[in-house]
Amino acid sequence: MPAYVPTEPEKIELFTRHFYYEVQILAEATALHYSLEYSLPNSAPATKRAINNMCLETTMHARVLLQFFTSQRRSWDKDAIPSDFLKVGEAWTIPTINEVTYPNLKKVKDRASKEVAHLTYERVPADQLQTSWDLAGIVIEMFDLINKFVPKCKEDYVSNELKQLIGHLADFVNKLKADKASGRIP
Repeated sequence: MPAYVPTEPEKIELFTRHFYYEVQILAEATALHYSLEYSLPNSAPATKRAINNMCLETTMHARVLLQFFTSQRRSWDKDAIPSDFLKVGEAWTIPTINEVTYPNLKKVKDRASKEVAHLTYERVPADQLQTSWDLAGIVIEMFDLINKFVPKCKEDYVSNELKQLIGHLADFVNKLKADKASGRIP
């Protein structure tokens, strides 16, 4: 069977809708998590569960984006890979994800499948999720990858909405960095 080659309409649909969605929810879930956690520190159990759910959302969408950014070949027949979206003459170098380059994304890579996406004995209890993940660090590191990747993409795939979202995400990342530097968030 020949290798799957996505059509231009499929690529545009995937990037403008689905890639956009993953970036959007990564940022929104993280923002909501911090908003709830710091505005309602002594909240009821149901609110704490909502805060933990935002943590799960962040890690799941980070996992999806990380898998995309680190794929050279399609794991499944119709998986999207970075090379599908590059301008002619551009190359995407698979980022090295380790404790030095992207320590928080390394944790996502190593832990998200076991602790979040699969029923396993290695799961972290739900009430410990928010302290066991550095969500700000995850978003800051993911933004670095997004910022390196999107300029290499064909203009047909980079919608105005995505450009605006990346601009808002840049502001959010700068706030996260300032909050981490001041000790407001861990």
